Amino acid sequence: MRRSRIRRLACAAALALGAALLSPAAPSATAADPYQVPVFSKTAGFRHDSAYEAVGFLSTTGDVLDDTQQDALKGYVDGGGEMAGDHPITWCHEQQDGRSLSTGLGHTIESFAEPDFRQLLLGGIQYAAGAVEADCSSTGDPGPVESGSSGVHLFYYPWYGTPEGPAESWRHWQQGGHTPPVSIGADLYPELGPYDSGDIAGAVDQHMEWVQRSGAGVIVYSWWGQGSYEDGLAGDVMDAAARHGIKVAWHIEPYTGRTAASVVDDISYLEGKFGDHPAFYRDAAHGDRNAYYVFESLRIQDWSALDAVKDTAIVLAQTTDTTKVAHFGGIYTYDGIAGATAPGWKQAGDYAKANGLVWAPSVAPGYIDDRAVPGNTTPTLGRADGASYDRQWNNALDPAIGGDPTWVSVTSFNEWHEGSSIEPAASDPPPGHGYETFEGAYGKTGAAAETAYLDRTAYWADRFEQRRG
Repeated sequence: MRRSRIRRLACAAALALGAALLSPAAPSATAADPYQVPVFSKTAGFRHDSAYEAVGFLSTTGDVLDDTQQDALKGYVDGGGEMAGDHPITWCHEQQDGRSLSTGLGHTIESFAEPDFRQLLLGGIQYAAGAVEADCSSTGDPGPVESGSSGVHLFYYPWYGTPEGPAESWRHWQQGGHTPPVSIGADLYPELGPYDSGDIAGAVDQHMEWVQRSGAGVIVYSWWGQGSYEDGLAGDVMDAAARHGIKVAWHIEPYTGRTAASVVDDISYLEGKFGDHPAFYRDAAHGDRNAYYVFESLRIQDWSALDAVKDTAIVLAQTTDTTKVAHFGGIYTYDGIAGATAPGWKQAGDYAKANGLVWAPSVAPGYIDDRAVPGNTTPTLGRADGASYDRQWNNALDPAIGGDPTWVSVTSFNEWHEGSSIEPAASDPPPGHGYETFEGAYGKTGAAAETAYLDRTAYWADRFEQRRG
């Protein structure tokens, strides 16, 4: 598995490196001397007549230089070349008389308007030019893993199974009459392939690494009642989440026989079973209460039973109809299509704020369930290379549209049937089945596109945290 780090931690380290590069204590005898820096954004040839102290490449995909040009550049800086294997998001490198600083940041236009990122770029240019010094070693204690945003919650689905895994049979992947592992009930194909949600050391641990990378600090665990398949996996999934600094809230699904009274009993059950677990989510800003999202809450008309748990739990209704939220402690939307236009969001957010409720609108990168529900005629929402996801996040964070959210919920981490996942999708799915990919998302291609929505979530999580202060 590729090593992943949460983007906020990576950004912090990168910006710290930039600050170190520009530190007043760093030698800067030549910093005042002017020098030229050619910047390549797209080149058909690599020719110059002057000697430069630094060369900048503004490119995130493809080969900027052919083999001959790469050899020429390598000789020019007397070393360098590509770094093989895992590497941090930003690193510097010295070899003989050459220097280089590389960063994976800057995939968005907005990045170049951020003062800290521009400072990092300036420091990198000055370092490569020999104007300042930097510590490029990989030694030392990186410190504790930083948690993601406690206000960004990813809907997480632990309902999958395989014959070879702990489930000992296919679960969910065969939806729509498909025959896994090649043909599955999803329009995208997981980078991990069809996995078992009980594969804790494999798939689930990788999931938690990816959640870290997304910048989200909380997963909302799809839970189908006491004694269910998902209930049986919850403890092990929470253990994996705890190892990665992730907290777990709960998505109370419409299991058979669900009532308001049974949900109150479920809350007591989950609190008693997992309340002392280090991954059990509690919101410090709301009296350390835990959180329960109730999917399709409108199925039940009378929720007065929730009054028994209002002091210990935040229970969220799925609606924007504020006449239907009596006795609840919050509101969310879940709908991955509605976020594109945000109907009722402003009014729901304003109502929540005025009445001391949590407002957690849901954003999604897209929605398509054609393979999971053959013949389905309900609307779909294309990803538009990431534009759909950005639109929904912009709606959520614009006070005039989104109503000043307490949390932002993301539909989803891995609801593959509905095509709303940010979990990496394979760039080379099995041919002949019409699978879509993330190709082109945010300008990324091939394997780099597989994690595009994780990284974009990290960008928006950071924006949300800045706004929350």
